Amino acid sequence: MNTLTKMLHLSLTLIKKKGAVLVFLLFALLFLCQLLNIMWPKQQQTVLSQRAALVKAPLDEKALLFSSALFGEYQLEPVDDMIKPSTLDLTVAGILYSPNAALSQALIQSASQDEHVYQIGDTVPGGAVIEQITPTDVVVRYLGRLERLVIPNQHIESEEAAPPLTTDPDIY
Repeated sequence: MNTLTKMLHLSLTLIKKKGAVLVFLLFALLFLCQLLNIMWPKQQQTVLSQRAALVKAPLDEKALLFSSALFGEYQLEPVDDMIKPSTLDLTVAGILYSPNAALSQALIQSASQDEHVYQIGDTVPGGAVIEQITPTDVVVRYLGRLERLVIPNQHIESEEAAPPLTTDPDIY
């Protein structure tokens, strides 16, 4: 047993020495790296100055990245139930609708009874911007939310139509 203990003790001492040698070599390598940085700092400084120049360079807002729609063009598709009637004191007097949104127009009357023709993107009295014109209403963005200006429902009452003067089918 005595020899086994001596062998175990010897192997532990060697492992400790090897570990100490590895730690010494690691610190020596770190020391050399620091020494190289002290001797040749310009190379590192030029890389850092190039990075700093890139960071400080003004952004080109006309670049393709900023002028293209990365996630597609936004299409306003309002849900009728979600858009509440407008709180603005405006009345839609008429709508000239076209499937081509750029050609659609709305005749809007303000509280002062002035009527003007507006298109998508125009600002109406009160500061709202026209977002969409449909055959029945005008959707505006007012204070960050969508609102609807509707053509007033004007029911025209008339008397019952008079009967035809003759029932002779040859006359028609």
